[in-house]
Amino acid sequence: MAESLLASTMHALDRTSISRIAGSLRESEAPVFRCLEFSCAAILGGLATHCSEPGMLRRILDLAPVTRGGWSQLPGEISSPASPLGDGGKRILAALFPESERDLTSALSHDSGLGSWPAATLFALAAATVAGMVRKMVRDGDLSMTTLAATLRSEGGMIRNALPQRMSDLVWRRRDAQLHTPQVDARPVRRAPSSPWLGVVTVGAATLGFYWLITHERGGLSEIGSAATGAASRLATDAQALGTTLTRHIGNTVPLRVGGASGESRLLAFIQDTGAIPSGHTWFEFNTWRFDPGAAILRPDARDQLDDVAAIFKAYPQLRAVIAGFTDSTESKGRNMALSELRANTVVVQLRARGVPADRMTPEGRGASDAIDDDSSEAGRAANRRVALQVIEK
Repeated sequence: MAESLLASTMHALDRTSISRIAGSLRESEAPVFRCLEFSCAAILGGLATHCSEPGMLRRILDLAPVTRGGWSQLPGEISSPASPLGDGGKRILAALFPESERDLTSALSHDSGLGSWPAATLFALAAATVAGMVRKMVRDGDLSMTTLAATLRSEGGMIRNALPQRMSDLVWRRRDAQLHTPQVDARPVRRAPSSPWLGVVTVGAATLGFYWLITHERGGLSEIGSAATGAASRLATDAQALGTTLTRHIGNTVPLRVGGASGESRLLAFIQDTGAIPSGHTWFEFNTWRFDPGAAILRPDARDQLDDVAAIFKAYPQLRAVIAGFTDSTESKGRNMALSELRANTVVVQLRARGVPADRMTPEGRGASDAIDDDSSEAGRAANRRVALQVIEK
């Protein structure tokens, strides 16, 4: 597989589906998104605890109802008084977590911010959806039961650390001694070179992203203006004169309407400026590439900037970039490193889904290094929980 199971099962969860699911539950999108993300990781974690029992693994997958709608079918199932998907999901949860399902649902409610009934409903629907997706991979020949078990085993640590601590402990409570795997993604992630500011690289999880757009150099990361002159400077001047939005043409054909000070504008200006040289100190920040606490899945408002960056990649075939995930410093280095890797892979998966070839992007986890704001405040920590892009070839 080119991407992890966690990314494969979550990247189809788009803004429209989240909005419709939240509307059906009469809840806000953010806690619904967190609940689905944690549910997805918990289901895969439950499957991972059975990776040494292929017969049991097969029986659990066979409990999933046969459907074709993926995440988009959930709104209709929520409003259905007798949901086949929900019933199938309840059977899967009972098989995966015979002793801890109730405690897991309670922890899911607490960690996502949803009430007990919405959390339990989404947990069951996610169980059926995720199991159905995995079963389809096996049925379509993308995975055999043997490779599925091996993949779950290799991704077990990564999945575990994508969960809040209480949920992680409950998922692995009975089989903790069986899962001592390196916490790596099925798709190799290149780690940043060791340095005094990086520290020891191991594995982990972390927290929320909100809003930050770099306008000056901080914490070792330089804004685009410090490296790209000419076109970048003219773009900033034009933005002030014309307002907050500019129409830029990429590849001489495709119009891209972006904010004058946005990450897309800065990236585009850098690419188009023949005097701007790729540098290890030049990073591009995107104000929507942020994450909820302990989460590695982008929030729904990231879609537009993902579309824009994908369009830029397509217009400039020589463009290659590092996609780096970051965290704040509230957790251990190991936990932060693992979560930052997951975040980087999330953005790569989303860009691949928009047609960007995988070999033009290198995901990296950088943990809490290269903070762009003061980590002693909540606003600063929120700004530091992000994914950024570094051009390595243009």
